[in-house]
Amino acid sequence: MENKQLNLFFQDLIKSFSSIEKSHDYPIYFYNELKKGQHQVTQGQITEAKIFEEDWADQIQTTMSSIVKITSQIKTALRRKEEVTIVEKAKKTDSRSIRHLVQNTQLIREVKDGNVIPKKVLINKAEVKINTYENIFIKSLVLKLMRYLKERRLIVQENIDALKTTNLVISSQFPFAEENIEVQIDVKRMEKVTRIKIKEQNEKLLNRITYLERQLMQIEQGEFMQILRDEKEVISPIMRTQVITKNPDFRKCYDLWVYLDQFPNLAYEVDSISRNKRFTEQYRKHLTQNLFHLITATLYHDKTFKQVDYRSYTQGKRSRYRPVLRRTVDLDLHYENKRLKAEETSINEFYLQESKKIFSDLIDQQLDEGYSEMVSMRHAMTLMTDITNALFKSYFEIDDPEFVTKMEGPEADLKDSLDKYRFVKMIREVKEKSLKEAMDVEERWLRRVSRQYDDLQSLNEESIARILGQRMLAEVEDLYEYQRTEFDKTLEVKEHYQKQHKERMEAFRKAEKERFNKRLASMYDTQKKRLEREKERVKTERQTFLERERAKRLKEKEQILKDEKKQKALIKDQFDKRIKNL
Repeated sequence: MENKQLNLFFQDLIKSFSSIEKSHDYPIYFYNELKKGQHQVTQGQITEAKIFEEDWADQIQTTMSSIVKITSQIKTALRRKEEVTIVEKAKKTDSRSIRHLVQNTQLIREVKDGNVIPKKVLINKAEVKINTYENIFIKSLVLKLMRYLKERRLIVQENIDALKTTNLVISSQFPFAEENIEVQIDVKRMEKVTRIKIKEQNEKLLNRITYLERQLMQIEQGEFMQILRDEKEVISPIMRTQVITKNPDFRKCYDLWVYLDQFPNLAYEVDSISRNKRFTEQYRKHLTQNLFHLITATLYHDKTFKQVDYRSYTQGKRSRYRPVLRRTVDLDLHYENKRLKAEETSINEFYLQESKKIFSDLIDQQLDEGYSEMVSMRHAMTLMTDITNALFKSYFEIDDPEFVTKMEGPEADLKDSLDKYRFVKMIREVKEKSLKEAMDVEERWLRRVSRQYDDLQSLNEESIARILGQRMLAEVEDLYEYQRTEFDKTLEVKEHYQKQHKERMEAFRKAEKERFNKRLASMYDTQKKRLEREKERVKTERQTFLERERAKRLKEKEQILKDEKKQKALIKDQFDKRIKNL
């Protein structure tokens, strides 16, 4: 919008408004009443610019050399595997091969002249393994860094310029025609402005982020990431293996992972400049005129000012409130702080409420992302279960046996493995108990569903078929499929219920098929009769139409013949008259 057009329009508006005020008495009355009240007008302007911290970028850039070194010099692990093979393929044997042959004499082919000739022998086969836990950890770190930098790049791009906000606040209170009028007006104008030094600093950070992203993209397209592209990413807690603990480059990467988890948000400082506007008499007059117009328009369009018509308002709700404050007497006061401990219900309740809040937030987050209610609840339950599993693994320091490389002696290793086995067994027993309780609840609900199914089947068969076909049947089948694949110890119970469910569903499908065939036959007969009636009706209408058309054509033919006779008679008369005239 051009300032010239704005100035011309506003000047014309003020002239028209002032001329109208002079020609009426109502403005004088209004302004006199307005002077009796209290008024406050403020207008401020604040310019805020965000200056982002760069410590996280320094941390990433410091660790980038270690990441480049690890991905360019791929670290492998030698994995030894014992295998029994035919003696012709054995290239090298050792003392374990001899001991194995002594213990398994069936593998000896023959003994000739004091020499033992085996059929098969135990060999020690070495394999080079690239998809170690440490390499997968580095791959996961690279992908995490790419997501981390992308989020910050978008934030910096959105806030690279400063934001100028102009805020006008009018607060007024005055009496008018046996009423008290309160007015609160809050007008905000926001626009992007450029502060050169801060913008240059943010652009410098943005270029730095872009450079780091470019480095990570080169790593992602390299050989290291391509080899491990099908490997699943690791998640917290990270296992501190011997390589991650001792190797300085892997140690830096682990510290960076911890840093990223510790500071997920992007910190910034706000550099603000604020100023207040000085009001001139002319500006105050214009604001007062706008206030006059606003209140006058409200009074004009509000019939309640005349107290004769409430039809412009919707139907209201009448409500009464009771006081919630009560008087405190001596009996309400407690001077004793001692308590008897019955059971730890308060702690469990507290954790329950906090867990419910977290669970509800997870479901709301999934719903906001567009997922259905069932998918959101399943995903939230999976996340809560993963949190519990990660807590157990982190507290008991339970790592995958495949990646454990402790070498503290046979006795110490055996004791450590035995302790870890006991922890794992204890966790499994606790989960088994929860599983049995959950299965009991499922069984009770399944019996309830069966009873409700039997009750509703006699009332509305079609409705039951639709419900079971679309919802209940799918959920019951999913339940049995989940139990069959995940819990071997409940196989007999599952097979029993599966067989019972199968028989019930076969009976249900058979009954449904019979009902469908009967309904189809009935529909077929009804349709056939209707078509025959329609055919007879069409035939009758066709005959009637043909007879009517035939009669119509006969009449038209007779009319044409009459017209031709008249025409011939007329021509003959004309011809006779012409001959007489000649």
